[in-house]
Amino acid sequence: MKKVIFFDMDGTLLYRENENDAPAISKKTQEVLKKVQEKGHLIFIATGRPYAFLDKDIVDFGFDGYVLSNGAVVLYHDHLLYHAPMKKQLIETLINDFETRKIEYIMQTKEYSYMNKENKLMKAFYDRCSVNYDYIKTEDFTPHQLLDDIVKLEMLPVGEENIAFCRSLEGDDFAMMGNPPFTFELYSKNTSKATGILKVLEKLNIDVQDSYAFGDGPNDIEMLQTVGHGIAMGNAPEHVKEHADEVCLPVDQDGVACKLEELFL
Repeated sequence: MKKVIFFDMDGTLLYRENENDAPAISKKTQEVLKKVQEKGHLIFIATGRPYAFLDKDIVDFGFDGYVLSNGAVVLYHDHLLYHAPMKKQLIETLINDFETRKIEYIMQTKEYSYMNKENKLMKAFYDRCSVNYDYIKTEDFTPHQLLDDIVKLEMLPVGEENIAFCRSLEGDDFAMMGNPPFTFELYSKNTSKATGILKVLEKLNIDVQDSYAFGDGPNDIEMLQTVGHGIAMGNAPEHVKEHADEVCLPVDQDGVACKLEELFL
């Protein structure tokens, strides 16, 4: 019976052997993931990131699909399975507020991300991350052209007033992650990794009992609870482990690879 397995990225599949190294999937984990695919099972990434922010290791590997932008975009072998833009009117008001307050922001859509080329602080922040600038547009667009397609916003506010404003946006319509000096991530409360996973199962006609997920962070809890078999990483906080069916070894001990071997190989 075909199974589908969903993986968080940082702290689950990706880790740094040394502080200055780029995060990567270990050789052992890569080998095991390929063997799992050869058995006929499907492997998906489930992340809060948009496509532009996926690590090169991830994109080059050959996953069967992606649950992106906290479930607002679902891809299966480059085909768009699901797309849930944020409410146009709300986003338009927010963008006007960001412009007035001079808060740097980036708009994430189902394929590309868009930001003003003058966003020097945000550009410096992303230079330290593994983003693919081929998928980040900085020219030849206006924010209002994109309103029908925005699935997530990230902001980098400066100053206590602007930081407080960004924090105030979380509420009935929006969920938020992040904290200075990092970006704030704003997305619809109606989407999550879990809702994206359910779309995958629905579209591919796979029973929830044939689904698995690996994660290590608070934004993985709903995902771990939704699949048939939720597996927390050994490096996850205790309150995340409490919501999983079982716990595997930490990422730096090839926890994913060892558990996949036990389950499928």
